[in-house]
Amino acid sequence: MSSARVDYIAPWWTYWLHNFPHINLRFQPADNSFQPGDENYQQSLMFLGCVAAAGLGLNLLCLAVYLSCLCCCRKDEEEESKKPNSCCVTWSAVAAGLITCVAVGVGFYGNSETNDGVYQLTYSLYNANHTLGGVDSLVTGTMGNMKSSLHQHLARLDEIFATRGDYVQTLQFMQQMADNVIKQLLGAHTCMFPAAWPENIVHYYIYCNQTLSNPFQQPLTIFQRSLTTMQIQIQGLLQFAVPLFPTAERDLLGIQHLLNSSEASLHQLTALLDCRGLNKDYLDAMVGVCYDGVEGVLYLCLFSILAACAFTVMLCAIPRAWRQIACRERDYDDIDEEDPFNPRARRIGSQNPNHTNMHSFCSYSSSMGSQNSLHPPAPAVSNAPMSDYMNQTALFGGNPRYENVPLIGRGSPPPSYSPSMRATYLSMTEEQSRHFGNDFQA
Repeated sequence: MSSARVDYIAPWWTYWLHNFPHINLRFQPADNSFQPGDENYQQSLMFLGCVAAAGLGLNLLCLAVYLSCLCCCRKDEEEESKKPNSCCVTWSAVAAGLITCVAVGVGFYGNSETNDGVYQLTYSLYNANHTLGGVDSLVTGTMGNMKSSLHQHLARLDEIFATRGDYVQTLQFMQQMADNVIKQLLGAHTCMFPAAWPENIVHYYIYCNQTLSNPFQQPLTIFQRSLTTMQIQIQGLLQFAVPLFPTAERDLLGIQHLLNSSEASLHQLTALLDCRGLNKDYLDAMVGVCYDGVEGVLYLCLFSILAACAFTVMLCAIPRAWRQIACRERDYDDIDEEDPFNPRARRIGSQNPNHTNMHSFCSYSSSMGSQNSLHPPAPAVSNAPMSDYMNQTALFGGNPRYENVPLIGRGSPPPSYSPSMRATYLSMTEEQSRHFGNDFQA
């Protein structure tokens, strides 16, 4: 397997964070080495937190002062609404709102990336802990068998073989082998070199290079040789001692079964102590922390600052934009409602209950016409003056209809109406002509 230096490449943002100036609480530069237990390193992290808190407090203070001044010291709204850059305030508020939404979205993405990184870290730690737990279980079980079960079998065999000195000597040799196995499982090198032993183990599992030797290789080899020697001794006793001492067969078979189970545990222990499994968990944890985790934290922090700034700009721009919109609405409401060319006049006139509504002379029930009704002359192009046209439009709608009145004043009355309706129409037309005749002279 290739080394960790080849498999893991630190991302660029880790170099940027590593080279970022570290300042302690006494405003002195600190070492940028990763030393969580160092007081200066802890103070540099606290300094960054204090800077962020101070920036947030200053931002809130400035925002509160601005909004207070805006509420207490109102400027002339009319002059402000007539400024050429009045639209910039509205567009600034819109742009700040969009930037805030984008920053919040990227912040959620950063939070998701951080969550993925933390999950990958915890999953890798769980796998590594499971591996180490398996190693501890195998070592504890093997040592328990060697101390209790093997000792009991050897004690009974010592009583059985009491008359044979060579067999007793074989049993003592097996007891020495068992003690040697227990000593190797406990880690004799730890007692001999307590300082160098952890460094060798960490270096082996982090880099996992084929050129590096397994620090547990020598204890495992001694364990294997001791088991092999003990199995050979048991085979000899089963072959030569059992015919002479039949009662010893049960204890010898028990020792043989114990040695076989210990050998199986040895193979499992050798596989678990290999660097490839733990090194993979280490690399997964590093990728989860340094790629997804740190990247997500950077996104979350940087775009949180951007969102706070954009939100502040939006809060500062919204009151001014709202006042300008209100001023424009009032300017629109100041239009003369009596102006016949005002497009709102028709809407207001139609909603006015005091306005005299003229009945329509169109007979919708007799749209096909009547044989006895009076028919108007043939349609012709109207040359009526503007005053007649406006009077007729005012008569039939209450408001100027302009091009929305297609028939009046053009020789094209409704399809049919009764004589009484026509008389009423002519009388009111004459009355309106006398009243407004001089108002629309060309």
